[in-house]
Amino acid sequence: MVTAAVAAATVILGGFAALGFSWIDGLRATMHEYAILDLDRPYSAFLLINLAAWALALGPATFCGLAELRDRRLWALVGGAIASVAFGRAQRPVLG
Repeated sequence: MVTAAVAAATVILGGFAALGFSWIDGLRATMHEYAILDLDRPYSAFLLINLAAWALALGPATFCGLAELRDRRLWALVGGAIASVAFGRAQRPVLG
């Protein structure tokens, strides 16, 4: 199963690379465009926006699945993963 996932990711990323797309160049271009906009938003707005985007990406099915967890050991595992993502995203990223 892991082999199939790695093969699928390789095909997708290889396809983008074959078409001339560079993830690193895309990130640099996005940071440049954001710097040009010179938005004056508080950092708390970005935390809220990132949390909303994260919840949207996870989808409602994930939250329904979390509600169905019965075993406390699983709660510790899942809670630890969610906390690591939340605290990792809460740190201010270094741009540029």
